[in-house]
Amino acid sequence: MENGEKSPLAVLKEYQEKDSRVRFTALPKNLGISGNTNAAIAMAKGDFIIFSDHDDELTEDALYTIVKSIKEHPKAELLYSDEDKIDFASAYYFEPHFKPDYSPELLRSVNYFCHLLIAKRSLLEAVAKEGEEGEKIYEQKEYDGAQDYDLILRLCEEAERREKAAGLSEEGEKGAGSGALYFFYDYPYQEGALSLAFSPAFHSPESGGKALCLYCRRAGSFRPCEAFGTSH
Repeated sequence: MENGEKSPLAVLKEYQEKDSRVRFTALPKNLGISGNTNAAIAMAKGDFIIFSDHDDELTEDALYTIVKSIKEHPKAELLYSDEDKIDFASAYYFEPHFKPDYSPELLRSVNYFCHLLIAKRSLLEAVAKEGEEGEKIYEQKEYDGAQDYDLILRLCEEAERREKAAGLSEEGEKGAGSGALYFFYDYPYQEGALSLAFSPAFHSPESGGKALCLYCRRAGSFRPCEAFGTSH
């Protein structure tokens, strides 16, 4: 007990005992946000991985909405949701963020995906790198502070590559949600009142700028970005 309340570890153990689908581990040391996320992905067993933060609050139908969207659009590999903000009493809603359809141009300006982000396991594996000890690296430590933005850019890049390989049209099938990228609109997520959703690199402008410059370089639209140390 901590201050008369159960510790997070005790609560997680209780849920694990009630439902075998709940899995957690106490890491021997803090690996940082990217390392901790990678360890959690490695533990997951499902075909899709949902990214959220420890202070995110989901509506009761959030997971149902995700599953329903995947069932209705079986080719979808990357999904994101609208979001809202609430106060700490979960009583007052403000600053709803109704996100647009997939827009590479907008994504290059701001990480409007944010949360919830849902990625198919096979898509994640396609962009993963291998660490020194053979572990899978999905989020990269060198981009901490903008690690989600870097991952989203790489996921979108791979999803678009798959669409082109499959011969899906640029306008029709992708926009209808039957290609790799799909978007659903509900209220499956509310974000903590003090967080800022509309910033691609809120914690680290340098990391966000570096991720974006390298993404543009891979896409063939690179321009020198000396400020982020990415130019030759």
